[in-house]
Amino acid sequence: IARQVNLNPTPLDDDKANDACLDGGEPTDIKTAIIPLPKPVSLVDLPTEIIHEIAKKLHPVDRVCLALTCKRLALAIVSAPRLSPATWSLFSDQRFGWLPPESFSLILRLAHGWIPKDKLRYCWKCHKIMPREEAFFRRRLTYKKNPKWSVKVNLPKHEWDQMRKKDRYKHLVQTWCTSPAEDSSCLYCDVCRNMHLEASNAQLPHPVECPTCLERELTYVWRPKRKQLLRRCMCDLVSLCCGPIKWVIERIAIYLLSGCSAVVRMVYNQGCRCWRAI
Repeated sequence: IARQVNLNPTPLDDDKANDACLDGGEPTDIKTAIIPLPKPVSLVDLPTEIIHEIAKKLHPVDRVCLALTCKRLALAIVSAPRLSPATWSLFSDQRFGWLPPESFSLILRLAHGWIPKDKLRYCWKCHKIMPREEAFFRRRLTYKKNPKWSVKVNLPKHEWDQMRKKDRYKHLVQTWCTSPAEDSSCLYCDVCRNMHLEASNAQLPHPVECPTCLERELTYVWRPKRKQLLRRCMCDLVSLCCGPIKWVIERIAIYLLSGCSAVVRMVYNQGCRCWRAI
């Protein structure tokens, strides 16, 4: 029986075979053991006890988001031990412990790790998660006023001044939809904030705002408030001057009405007397 030939020799086997041939001997057969690749382990395949340990270190909002991913994780998270006041204190701010939970923290956590960043983006100004689609904002912008320049537009001032109004609005929308910059939700996470600061050399770029907030900010014109004391004095002066005029007009109207009624009564009486005489 002939020897079994290795049809898939490794580079090491080829080198050894060549060395054997050069020495005048026959190439020896080296059996290679096929090492199977490790199967990737998913979070769903983990035992329930390990999922409980993971859930123990998660924020309650992150617990809910993790449970909503699939039924297997939902069953594991539901069966996890409930949060007690001692464990909840790790996720709460003691200075504002008397306040109920608000939607602001929920939106921040959803924007940080539970939304597709290529389709959605968090705006720190209006605290909303909006899509990164140009058609979505084209229907919501007014296009009435010309936006002025600001550091938030990420363009030099001379380039911004040379752009038309339509191009300025287009730049605001494209910056929101195509900018690779991170939103400010990472600044509220201790781990991600440190990583972000190390990557950017302790330089925090201005976070991207949605075009709706930028339009409202860049087209706002400040106007001084009217003086309340001056307005009150003007109202008092007008009422003081109009008081006598109003009294005169009322008296004239009363005299005219009484005179007209007397004339009508006199004409009526004369007509009645003439009718009786006939």
